[in-house]
Amino acid sequence: MGRHGGTGEEQLKEAERRIVAHMVGSFGVDLSGLVLDMTNFATWTASANDRAPIAQRGHSKQKRADLRIVGLGLVVSVDGGIPLVSHAYPGNRPDVTQFGDMVSELARRFQSLGLWCDEDGAGRLTLVFDAGQNSEGNYDLLDSLPFHFVGSLPPSDHPTCWPWQGRLPDGGRAALPGAGGLRDRKVVFGERRRGWC
Repeated sequence: MGRHGGTGEEQLKEAERRIVAHMVGSFGVDLSGLVLDMTNFATWTASANDRAPIAQRGHSKQKRADLRIVGLGLVVSVDGGIPLVSHAYPGNRPDVTQFGDMVSELARRFQSLGLWCDEDGAGRLTLVFDAGQNSEGNYDLLDSLPFHFVGSLPPSDHPTCWPWQGRLPDGGRAALPGAGGLRDRKVVFGERRRGWC
């Protein structure tokens, strides 16, 4: 139990909330674009050391199966790459299982500041994340919140989108100069969603 009540982890989270609120208010950080990513880090914590339960054996992105790892998720602003939400977690937990905690904290943080919606209730924030966060539960959570999001889907899960060349004249480049692709709607995790193939 910490000196001021709550556990050390709760105190760190509260300190982060206050620092972020101060930064956003003092420096006018643009929160319209946010990026979420997760990774893990190898540690040299001995296997017999039980004082660091967060360091666990898991799928190491550094290919170090011999070391215990710690996971870290981070949400940053597109405006300057300012860290807004952090989440450390045991290395034996897949990233996709930690997404809900991070998004829920993001929602609490910016709802309390009155920053996630315009006066008419329309979402002001757009969260971008990779396909490693895809699950039905994660999309259900996102659908329940009033902010926008951009995710990605593995091409192998949507073979009708590929190859896009030949599906539109000039591979779609006439619609979007300098790029190719096809704007489409597909059912993804139970909802018809707009996207680019």
